[in-house]
Parts: sequence; C-alpha cells; structure tokens
Amino acid sequence: MYTSRLGLSRVWKISLHESGSWSCSYVSEEKAAPFIAPGTSRHVDIWQRPPEFGEGRRHGFAVIVPWTELRVWPEVEEGAIEFAPHPGHGHWAIIEIVFGAAGTTTSLVFDEGYALGSLELVEAPK
Repeated sequence: MYTSRLGLSRVWKISLHESGSWSCSYVSEEKAAPFIAPGTSRHVDIWQRPPEFGEGRRHGFAVIVPWTELRVWPEVEEGAIEFAPHPGHGHWAIIEIVFGAAGTTTSLVFDEGYALGSLELVEAPK
C-alpha cells in the first residue's frame, strides 16, 4: 500500500460545475498565499467540461505522481479503500477519473492499468 507524501488534499480541490466550467483551485486564499503572488487568482486551471469520448463516458481529470513521491502507507484503514500497486522504479502512478452517465452500458477496457473502483452518484432529493 502506497501513498503520496505531497498531501495536496487539504490544499487543492477539483470543482465540476453543472454549468460546464470545471477548475482546479487552491481551497482558499489562505492556502494559496504561500504559492501565488498577491492579487493572483487561486484557480490553477479552469476549463470547459470535455466532450464524451464514448457513449456516456467523459474524462474527468487525472492525478499524476512520480514514483519518487510514493511511500508505504503505515496504517491499516477501515472501509472500502483501494490501493494501487507501486508503479516501479522510474515510472509514474496515474489515477484517471472517468465519469459514466446513468444507464451507460458501454464498458471501459484498461491496457496496462487497474480499475481501482467505481462510485455511483445519487441525485439529492429536491
């Protein structure tokens, strides 16, 4: 079991707005301050929702970590947590987030990769 020592989960966030405007941003001005010039936007990148690449499938984003930044995870965690195998010396761990529309019947096929899991989003009651 490996983890990145980068610890960006409390510093960066990915926002996927229904309007189609998606972004990668620092979670707050306070968290951004050590990394950006005063008066600079805390948004690292803003882009439009990509088109579907197949029936009901859309690429979300990717998290890419070099092997040199991975460490053995020292704790046993509770719950349904999946760990990817170490990519090996000189390689990168790439976590691809792919969205599937409700009712999509097409399958994803991975070449030299691992399907770590999936989540089903349930629309909140109105």
